[in-house]
Amino acid sequence: MPLPAPPPYGTPSYWDVRYAADPEASFDWYCTADELIPVLETILPAKDDFRRDEFEVFVPGCGNSTLPARLHAAGMRNVSAVDQSPVVIAAMQERYASIPELDFSIVDCVDMREQLEGPCFDLIVDKALLDSLLCAEDGASKASAAVQEMYRLLNPGGVYVVVSFAEPERRQAFLLGEGLDWEVSIHELAVAGVSEHAKAAEEETAPAAGTRTYFAYLCRKPGVGLG
Repeated sequence: MPLPAPPPYGTPSYWDVRYAADPEASFDWYCTADELIPVLETILPAKDDFRRDEFEVFVPGCGNSTLPARLHAAGMRNVSAVDQSPVVIAAMQERYASIPELDFSIVDCVDMREQLEGPCFDLIVDKALLDSLLCAEDGASKASAAVQEMYRLLNPGGVYVVVSFAEPERRQAFLLGEGLDWEVSIHELAVAGVSEHAKAAEEETAPAAGTRTYFAYLCRKPGVGLG
């Protein structure tokens, strides 16, 4: 039996309606920030290294995730988070108004040239943004454009981290496109349960319970920088 059509994750209006329905909600795709941070620790200086305070961190497609705040709590003081939904950005600005180092802005990650000059970030963490873009009507072109933007914004030696439900054969084509000369390594994340996105977007039926494996693609730009 074919799976039902997934929600329109690639449609901006879908997200505005979803976020407006519960402005105080928090939702983390695939894994919690605490489950992801150990992977990030493998590419970061030690917690007592002064360089961690100076890192510029970018969270594209942040939604109402706790990730930006948890990265700040882990010692990364300069965190910029963006989303194309003005509804969720207004909610996040209000929620974290007491943490001035957390910046939330309305940005379309497919083309950020008017808002952001690159390179400017040492660490970019994309948790489900790439997967959501691929759900759009012209998803492949949007996903490719977004990855090119992440490369443009990444400082030499910086790392772009993509967390996805999809196996390497379904994502590396986007991460190894023209002009992308970064080195890609892959970490597997074993997480209890199955996320909403994986259930809706996979071509095969996802298991209803148990442990699900997600993938963290670590794309390191050539040069001296992070770590």
